[in-house]
Amino acid sequence: MTPDRLAEFARTHGNLLRELPDGAVTTSVATGLLLFGTLGHEAWLRVDGTVVLGEDGDWGSQGASSSYREASAQEAAGAIKVASRRIPDIGSLLPPRREGSTCPTCKGTGHLTRTDGAVFEGIWCESCLGLCYLVEGTT
Repeated sequence: MTPDRLAEFARTHGNLLRELPDGAVTTSVATGLLLFGTLGHEAWLRVDGTVVLGEDGDWGSQGASSSYREASAQEAAGAIKVASRRIPDIGSLLPPRREGSTCPTCKGTGHLTRTDGAVFEGIWCESCLGLCYLVEGTT
């Protein structure tokens, strides 16, 4: 998954683009595709190909503000996987699974897995973020 492929996807899906919230912009590009949003977390694909994560550490408080940062390669891939449920075409942007890249934490389930092998289906693995494997450059 390269920023060029991500940027091309964002440009060609312009009908889905919208302004990012204040504070989400760390470059001159201020438009993005919302990959997912939930209580306290959101992810955006910007038209320059970067993925930005937003986190509201205190979403229940009045006047609370969100902080934004660029996603790591693993975080970006996890956000794209989540978005592929809503935007099927975006799944083509996921990085290919490399031989020997199965997530050592969840053993390839993509979910929180206890040491005794019990899998918690509703909770993503903290290492691979639901991808089942680690992307290149992730340790």
